[in-house]
Amino acid sequence: MKKTSSIIKLIVVGVALAICLVLATCSFRIPGTDYNYNSFASVIDLGLDLKGGVYALYEASSEDTANFSSKLDATKTRLSEMLRNRGYNDSVVVTEGNNRIRVSIPDEDDAQNLFQIIGTPAGIEFVMDSTDDVILTGDDVVSAVGAYGDTGNGASPYVQLILTDAGRSKFSQATANNIGSTMSIYLVYDGVREDSPITTATINAQIDTDPVITMGTGATESAAKNLADQINSGTFQLNLSMIDSGAEAAVLSGTALTISVVTVLIALVIVFVFLAVKYRLIGVSSIITMLIYGVVTIFVFAEFPLIQLSISSIAGILVGIGVAIDGCVIISERIRKEFLSGKSVSASYHAGNKKSISYILFSNIMLLCVAFVLALLGPASLLDFGIALIISTVISMLCVFFVFRFISQQFVNLFGVDDGKSGILGLKRPSDTPSVADNADASGVLEEGGAN
Repeated sequence: MKKTSSIIKLIVVGVALAICLVLATCSFRIPGTDYNYNSFASVIDLGLDLKGGVYALYEASSEDTANFSSKLDATKTRLSEMLRNRGYNDSVVVTEGNNRIRVSIPDEDDAQNLFQIIGTPAGIEFVMDSTDDVILTGDDVVSAVGAYGDTGNGASPYVQLILTDAGRSKFSQATANNIGSTMSIYLVYDGVREDSPITTATINAQIDTDPVITMGTGATESAAKNLADQINSGTFQLNLSMIDSGAEAAVLSGTALTISVVTVLIALVIVFVFLAVKYRLIGVSSIITMLIYGVVTIFVFAEFPLIQLSISSIAGILVGIGVAIDGCVIISERIRKEFLSGKSVSASYHAGNKKSISYILFSNIMLLCVAFVLALLGPASLLDFGIALIISTVISMLCVFFVFRFISQQFVNLFGVDDGKSGILGLKRPSDTPSVADNADASGVLEEGGAN
């Protein structure tokens, strides 16, 4: 009964894995319909270095030329932060010459609109309607982030402002002194305030935290992000004028990309052959585990696009593959060692898994700590790598602890009852090494002889 159950489980896993592999990697027309199925892999967003994109070249200027170089670097940094908030984690912002900044982002439909916003900085003013007094200006704003969510009065697009300490203090005092009055927020272009405000709100209480700008009726999340970009561009220390734009070629594309993919596949095939030859069915369990790891990783990157797939994120995924293979090998070797000590196949399997958990868990936690540091504190160029490493490490741990152990358990159920069939599981012991059962029998004979 136990063997029958294991056979059924392996068949279900095999069929499900085959279907998932097709859905993850193959795009096709569904027979009898006009619907084209797009694989999960085909909808993963590609980064600038794999897909290519667009660039814009800006010329920076300022009426005050003092410390111009420092202002140029500060503007470049603010641009990078703004693009990261917008979701362009692998964007490239570099200085060219003494007064130019080049911005490159993946090819997007609204790229030119974004470039135009960057080059058209907007100031911002918080104005009391009753007195026309300006409470805050762009100088009091550190940054702005556009999003969609619950602002306390239902879900709507909004812009979260981060104020300076001085700006937060001024805003707190102004709202405390004007409870019951209305306040409007205006955009300012070239020193001229626009006629219509972005939004108008009634001050019901003192606000001593960073304010939120709720968008008007019918506004979209895209509009909120555009507004945040305009506000952020108003905090640049230099004025930017776009002087050129065009297509950006992919760093890795065409033949180079094909060769890279083929090389990785060949390496994986070599590893799979090694696992199958050395560890037999336990090695096959590792191979199935790695295939499931690949399917889950593709699904996660397709459905939860925290980052775009770039060269650095691929490196993070490959590290995750290595971690998963390493975990499977550690457990396999531990099982073999337990079997060599004289334990039965089943006892060796359970002991090997139990004794491997702490080492695998510790090494993965350490790797996760490194990945979090890279993602949170590292430069923008390492953000994709750090996030991909976090995702791949978590998936690899789950696959090793659950998938590998489940699959290998079924093979042990099928062939581990009789130690004579242990070879098919990749388990061998020297012919002169007694088993636990043999030791027990020998111990019993000696005890009886002593009793007589």
